[in-house]
Amino acid sequence: MHTFLPVTLVCLSWVCGGAVAFDFKAIPIAVSPMAGAVDTAAAPPTDQEHPQLSLDQLRRDLRSEYGDKRRRAVTKLARLGGEDAMELVIGALTDEDAQVADEAELRLPDFAADGVLDWMVGKRGLGAKDPWVRVRAAGALGRMGGKVPLRPLVKALDRRDPDFTRAVLWAVESLAGRDALTGVDARGALGPIAKLVVKGTPDRVRAAALSTLAQVDPEAAAALLPKARGCGGTETLCAALSVEAAAGGPDWTASLLGAIEHDDPMVRAHGARLVGRGFGGRPALARLAARLGVEPRPAVALTVAAALGKATGLKHGRHQKSWERAIADLPDDWVPVPAGAAGESKSKDLPAGSSVAALGRLDPLSDRIAILVDFSGSLWNERKDGTKRKDALDPEVTALLGRLAPDSRFLLVPYTHECHPFEDEPLVATPRNVRQAQDFFDKARMRGKGNVWDAIQLALACGEIDRILIVTDGAPTGGHRWNIDLMVELLAEQTRFRPVLFDLVFFDAPKGLVRRWEPLAEGTGGRLVVIDR
Repeated sequence: MHTFLPVTLVCLSWVCGGAVAFDFKAIPIAVSPMAGAVDTAAAPPTDQEHPQLSLDQLRRDLRSEYGDKRRRAVTKLARLGGEDAMELVIGALTDEDAQVADEAELRLPDFAADGVLDWMVGKRGLGAKDPWVRVRAAGALGRMGGKVPLRPLVKALDRRDPDFTRAVLWAVESLAGRDALTGVDARGALGPIAKLVVKGTPDRVRAAALSTLAQVDPEAAAALLPKARGCGGTETLCAALSVEAAAGGPDWTASLLGAIEHDDPMVRAHGARLVGRGFGGRPALARLAARLGVEPRPAVALTVAAALGKATGLKHGRHQKSWERAIADLPDDWVPVPAGAAGESKSKDLPAGSSVAALGRLDPLSDRIAILVDFSGSLWNERKDGTKRKDALDPEVTALLGRLAPDSRFLLVPYTHECHPFEDEPLVATPRNVRQAQDFFDKARMRGKGNVWDAIQLALACGEIDRILIVTDGAPTGGHRWNIDLMVELLAEQTRFRPVLFDLVFFDAPKGLVRRWEPLAEGTGGRLVVIDR
């Protein structure tokens, strides 16, 4: 006989900078009562009663050859708590398996009461020799629940390491957004951040510095806007536009209207997204509608149409005349639809099983596209009909490449633990280049773990790419990042001033994995396609 006890589990996932709670409701747990009275003295000890027993076992688990066992040990150590457990989790930041190191990064804030902050700003955290340990320490600090001093964070900023510097800036911005920073008013505290908003700093770092400064000291950021714009750079221009949008001011509308007509397509797309979030009013709507008639970049045109839909709650697609009529008919007291109230999926339900679409029937919807294909072991698993997933995928990729417009540029990247691009830079989709890419993909036989993180970074490094299409089974198995929720959060930060749409095409993927990736497609205006056949 079993008694079922309802237990409510709550999982916290940090997506796009905010904590989102997923309640899995009542999960029945079977309990088999013993015959007669229960001998409580003979019951197994709990972690709290004999923590050393658990600590010793978890220390051994951290030496396991299996990454998933080491990851579970990190989770249990965070649950156990205490300084000894904290030190073991800090050590797990150096684990070569990303699933273990990612888990350590996410769990370290749980040790706030045990003094983890002192460790994180020291030589085993921000001051570590391993660049990935430094990046993970910055990520953990940005998620701390208590107060964090600003000075050790800005002291760690390092122009020689742009990735780490951007991670620290994001930590500062996140903490400031939660009013969790101390020492902000100290003399010169923000100077190191302000100095990054100058020439000689990489564009992505300069943009992050400007955005961070605006979160901590809006007046100082506003004073640096002219200098930031003078430095140029796509991300800096987009960040400046966002800072000005938040601050308002007499010239704000003119700046937004200018961005919608900017020479840089990424700036145009970012301006459209701001309109979709409610900035600019009717003049910006009218300018966007007019832009639909002349916008040469397909992905930007889709972003413009989506922004119009989000701001108004209307659905006219890319029909310029329909939008112009609708905007003319708006009442004088019109205000934008609240963010999130329009243009987003209302249901998290996924299709029940049959094929939703075939990759070959997808329109690329971009003339600057990166196609990333997961060549990890699952691609070579034999299916029920005796074929492999690769056999089914070959004609689909061939068809997709064949649909590219001749003046498009494309990047084709099969990936395992390493990236295996057809060419290192995007190619013009001439008939010859397309045929060679199709032949390259048909003959590709590389195998290994699936490092989707590095494949995405390769695509993002090509500044002209505005759409990234990923074909995968949904399960990352290699590389510097493993946790899907963490990757979604980090990619949202990476692309907030570098507009790009993510299309996710899942081949025989479990529904649970698909749901975890879904915010990346929805948040960027991309598509989510499930192929199950």
